[in-house]
Amino acid sequence: MIVSVGGLYLSGLIIPRVCFDLKDPNIIMAGLALGVLNLTLRPILRVLTFPLRIITLGLFGLIINGVMIWIITAIFPMIDIPLILPLVYTTLIMLGLNLILTSLFSTK
Repeated sequence: MIVSVGGLYLSGLIIPRVCFDLKDPNIIMAGLALGVLNLTLRPILRVLTFPLRIITLGLFGLIINGVMIWIITAIFPMIDIPLILPLVYTTLIMLGLNLILTSLFSTK
């Protein structure tokens, strides 16, 4: 869930078309909601789209992440990601942040 909050915050700083007030506490709520959505809906979507993920060699997982962010922008109107390209960039930022934090805090 920390990755979701941090990813939304970072995308607001880096990507010019992603618009929201960085000092708004609702961004934290949106990040937490994205984390809950990733914990509940994402595993179901991963199972349902397993054949597509095999055919696309896992790249369909990025589409699933993008759909999760798109759902959050529909629920929280203060987050404005107007086009597909900023949505893709936001998805890639969250993926990169997740990879970095997972590699830093892995227990292997």
